Amino acid sequence: MPEAILNTWLEIWKDEALHSRRAYHADFTIHGEKYYLGDQAEVSTFMSVKPQT
Repeated sequence: MPEAILNTWLEIWKDEALHSRRAYHADFTIHGEKYYLGDQAEVSTFMSVKPQT
């Protein structure tokens, strides 16, 4: 799972369209109960974005 989380952030960091919309106020990943489910594990990733104009 840690590798999957890293890969998610690597994808986020290289996305140029997303980069221009990010606000960088509060970006985080939640490791809930499903984090421990092996191959079925899940986490939630949240990012702050600028308002659309």
